[in-house]
Amino acid sequence: MELDLTDEGKGLPPGTLEWDGGSAENLSIGIAGMRARASRLGGQMSIGSGPDGTTLHVAIPITAAA
Repeated sequence: MELDLTDEGKGLPPGTLEWDGGSAENLSIGIAGMRARASRLGGQMSIGSGPDGTTLHVAIPITAAA
């Protein structure tokens, strides 16, 4: 399953999406939490941002029940 959400805002402030993998110092708690939840489900979450808005992409594998 994949989900894309896009807004037409001003984008995120510089440095908001930077993460070194060990420290979430510059990363919003909300963004870190969404990434952690996607990861726990075997998926991935990414965010792209620019002056014309921000896009959130989430991909989570769905498997058939046994």
